[in-house]
Amino acid sequence: MFFFKIYAFASVNIISWWGYIDYELISQLSLECKSKISYDEYYSIKDFLRRYKKHNYSIIIFPAQIYNLISQEINDKGINLNDIRNEYHPEILNLFNRQVYTKNVAIYSLGITGFIYNPLHIHIDRNDEVKNIFQNAKDKKIAVIDDPIESLHLISQSTENGNDFEVEKNFNNLIKGTKYLITNDTIKIVKDKNFAFAYSWVGTSLKRMSENPHLKFTSIPKLSYISADFIATLDKNKDTECVAKKLASKEFLDPVLTRTFYFSPYGIPEKIQDKKYLSEYEDFIDNHHLLKWLPVLKKEDYQKKINLWEKIKIDMSNKI
Repeated sequence: MFFFKIYAFASVNIISWWGYIDYELISQLSLECKSKISYDEYYSIKDFLRRYKKHNYSIIIFPAQIYNLISQEINDKGINLNDIRNEYHPEILNLFNRQVYTKNVAIYSLGITGFIYNPLHIHIDRNDEVKNIFQNAKDKKIAVIDDPIESLHLISQSTENGNDFEVEKNFNNLIKGTKYLITNDTIKIVKDKNFAFAYSWVGTSLKRMSENPHLKFTSIPKLSYISADFIATLDKNKDTECVAKKLASKEFLDPVLTRTFYFSPYGIPEKIQDKKYLSEYEDFIDNHHLLKWLPVLKKEDYQKKINLWEKIKIDMSNKI
């Protein structure tokens, strides 16, 4: 909210995930586009939707899986970003073009989910089953990302019945005997001596690993989807066009995504010093065909997932 308060009447208003864009980038964009820019951040999908409904943004960076929740409101409102999209890595462009999105939407980042774990307490490989992973973490601390689509998909892999009651019951069975958290902030838990694993996004996991080198990460093809964050323009202001196209360009994305450990739609940046990050990046490019794109659900279906996930979290909180 810092920049939003300073530039209450800014010409370009941006909202993005917490930690994606920093002060230096905002200052650089302001100078290059000769624009006043406000910048707002969110910490979860629920937080984004609340802020999005409350404020008028020029540019939004948002999770791809909620596209259908806002597609009617953003449909061709802003600047056409086809020239940006046409510069993507051919394999990424092919993935993107399998689905139809309005022309003012482009990819900001790509990622997958997986398990960051402490090898002193548990080993996780690509052939592991969900039940075994949780069972091997008994009496240890674990975390699951606060995302209704990603986490409910994980839970569904260990149950044959997909109704709401069975999904919640199955989650309770999975976490039984563990010390669990539902959170997108894993900074503290991975440092705990009893930490076993966290089901998290690759960027978050690699960031934690850079701070805690003993930790490891693995994705499991049958559990992991390709996920993305999109960038969309919501007006046709010239300042918005300048800022959006610079934000979505390879020149700006490479350092941002290298810093946050996510994958670029343009392919692997030339200069990556972190070997674990480079290894995961190369694995993604080489094996993305083994993964499915995280589904973009219909509005009513997504709302059902949100409601179920909120119920699960409330019920879990009541048991603590």
